[in-house]
Amino acid sequence: NKGSKESRQHFENSREFMLINIDLMIEYLEKLKSRVDSSEDISDDEAQDIIEEIDERIGKLKERRQKILDGQEIKELRKELKELKKFHGELKDFSLESVDKIKHRRLGEIIKRAEKLEEKLDRILAKANITNQSQVNSLVNNFKAKIDSARDKYHDAIDLFEDARNASSSFDRHQLILQAHEKLVSAHFDLKSAHFILKEIFRLVKPLDLDDDDDVPPSNQTGCTLNTPNISSKNFGYIIYKNNC
Repeated sequence: NKGSKESRQHFENSREFMLINIDLMIEYLEKLKSRVDSSEDISDDEAQDIIEEIDERIGKLKERRQKILDGQEIKELRKELKELKKFHGELKDFSLESVDKIKHRRLGEIIKRAEKLEEKLDRILAKANITNQSQVNSLVNNFKAKIDSARDKYHDAIDLFEDARNASSSFDRHQLILQAHEKLVSAHFDLKSAHFILKEIFRLVKPLDLDDDDDVPPSNQTGCTLNTPNISSKNFGYIIYKNNC
């Protein structure tokens, strides 16, 4: 009858929707695994730990996919959808934490280089014959302030990640990971601003022993973020991916 056909169509549509989401999550995890495996910003042991957890999550998704294929009742699908939503929430936290682990190591190295550059810049400015001293001094102070801000946010992010690992609930862990991520993003923009300020200083001073691009932290080194999954609708819609590299 008509009601039975509509019910069956609803069942098939729901199942297809869930399978598509599972396939997208698996695809994303495979991309993340490839990125972690090729990263030079984390140790081999750290990369291996992340890859093992990725493989475990892929395995669970494949098991859930098979259960959905085998299911014949709408009640079974509703149960699987509930579990899938929970899995996706955990995946977002895991993804963000894994991506930021790579990113914060890279930021840490750039901050170290910037700190060394501060010292070198002081030595060069002490020797340089500068006609627009007040303008250069203002730029130097802004540059150092941006580096200090990036450094503070970087260390705050590390502390927040540690708090997240020791969080007593999944909700608290999620909130701490998001806060840590925001700190890293803000630190990235501070470093990017410092880069442009530094270029302006070099334009004004142009010391003989330091070319415009010598030891300057390239802005694109902090601007590349890994694909991160996002939900395109309130009801666990299709997953989309963002790639800012």
